[in-house]
Amino acid sequence: MKRLFPLLLTLLLFPLPGCGLGNGIPRGLDWQALTVTDQKGGALLSAAPGWEGGKDVPRLSLSVQVEADSVVLTRPETGERWSGTLAPGEALSDGTTAYPLSFPGAEAGWAVYGITEHTDGSREAALYLTAGGVTVYCTAPLSD
Repeated sequence: MKRLFPLLLTLLLFPLPGCGLGNGIPRGLDWQALTVTDQKGGALLSAAPGWEGGKDVPRLSLSVQVEADSVVLTRPETGERWSGTLAPGEALSDGTTAYPLSFPGAEAGWAVYGITEHTDGSREAALYLTAGGVTVYCTAPLSD
């Protein structure tokens, strides 16, 4: 038993992907939705107040919280909330990870997580939530 303790402690501190201890989307990030687009035609439906594109679209603030097996979108002005369920994901060839995503009463979709590296060397986390006919594009700053 004394030999197993260090192994158990290591697994608790550094869980392996796919071991049922949560998805690979980092916790504690300050996720903000930037855009909401229509899946069928790709039309921009709304954008965050500070987003520079889409001058003629409605503005919508959404904060996003990601937990081990769920995602919650909240509209701060009204307190309106939408809770979805994340299933274990699979790594894609482009370095992103796709997680099956479902919201009650909506067509199922995907959450796709990855890292965006900009030409100036900065990086940010990117999360695409696609369900119910829309795609919500979210970003969160990463600390180096």
